Amino acid sequence: MGRGTKKSVKKKVKKLKALIFAHEICPFSGSECSVGWNTITSIAKYHNITVIHAETNQSYSISYKKNIKKYLEDFGTIENVEFISVSQPKINMFFSKINTFSNNYGIGFPFIYQLIYRLWQKKCYKVAKKLLKKNKFNIVHQLTSVHIINPGFAHKLKLPFVWGPTGGLIKLNQLFIKGLDFKTRFRETVRNIYIDFVRLFSINLRLAIKRAKLMYLFSNEDLQVVRPLTSANLKLQIDTGTVTNSLNRNLEPKKEITAIWVGSISPRKCPKILLKSLLKIDFDNLKFTLIFVYSGTLTKEIQLLLEILMQKINVDIKNNIGNKEVQNLMASSSFLIHTSFREAASAVILEAISNGLPIICHDVSGMALAVDNKSGIKIPLISYNSSIRLFSDAIIKLSKNKELLKEMHYASFERSNELTWKKKGKLIAIDYIKLNEKYSSK
Repeated sequence: MGRGTKKSVKKKVKKLKALIFAHEICPFSGSECSVGWNTITSIAKYHNITVIHAETNQSYSISYKKNIKKYLEDFGTIENVEFISVSQPKINMFFSKINTFSNNYGIGFPFIYQLIYRLWQKKCYKVAKKLLKKNKFNIVHQLTSVHIINPGFAHKLKLPFVWGPTGGLIKLNQLFIKGLDFKTRFRETVRNIYIDFVRLFSINLRLAIKRAKLMYLFSNEDLQVVRPLTSANLKLQIDTGTVTNSLNRNLEPKKEITAIWVGSISPRKCPKILLKSLLKIDFDNLKFTLIFVYSGTLTKEIQLLLEILMQKINVDIKNNIGNKEVQNLMASSSFLIHTSFREAASAVILEAISNGLPIICHDVSGMALAVDNKSGIKIPLISYNSSIRLFSDAIIKLSKNKELLKEMHYASFERSNELTWKKKGKLIAIDYIKLNEKYSSK
């Protein structure tokens, strides 16, 4: 069936020309940069792609333009892809410096981050209009940044508008918020209010949703919110993908269980839920090791929890290590614990699935789509304390049931084959064709 589909893409129509907006795109970086790079290069096997991307990231610490150039010099040109870099507007340098004062790991002050992105999108829209005078495109696709709150201006171009994968309209419930520290409670409450405000009053957001012909949404929750606002074809699709791995590891259960956690030290990633869950468990004579891989700075509370936990089990702490080392650690682990309460899908989860790891995570956002019931245990997002209890139950269930662990290992490899970048690119390429057929005839 897959081969037949591939032939139909090539035989049915000639290659389309798609204009893609991708602020984040880089062959050597993860997260949204990886989403941009892998999605575009996968679609390019079927269509001609022109990519408008940011010259650098918002903090000017990574040059996407230079990294793409280096990749092309080292590995050769990518067929059917033209990269057009657009520098950040000069005023963004000022806003970027303001953002350095934030201790919010990753994006800084959310409002400033979104303002910088919006100003860049305005500049890109002008570039795109000039391109349209010289080129005929069939599709315009808003790809990254993936957050739905700030849609950019690609929808204003007179082309069938594709958007996503996108989302981020999920609000954290009050019962869970009550268990967080004061600063995080305040931030999440403000975020909930902001999401409602933008959803109800942002003209640009409502226009983008209304004008979209095809939208990929990375959660059921986002789908429910968007559905009444548009006549677009809505599809569920996570933002990230897997790299196919052959089943080359010994899946026979080992005497010693090794669980791995990978994430930044930020409230959203909930490292304290991980540590408190493990502290609740009576391991008896079970040999258990936690590999704790983190970026950022440990808080005093997390340091204390780690010290207490080290008296019960083996804890291997890794800070700011490279992706290759993370992959090696995953390959030798028994399962991944992912305690975040909000993710598009998380590159970490997809990397773990690629390594055949069962996943324990919250049953929400893109995580709920990425992990099926055969390849992991999904914890309902009810309250902070219930998450601690249920993560504890899931960890001990996988640790003491070797047969279940083995079954989930195999299921995770199968899931990996279903979520590859290659398959994702093919599905989008086919959707482009269907969309073009529908609207070119009108």
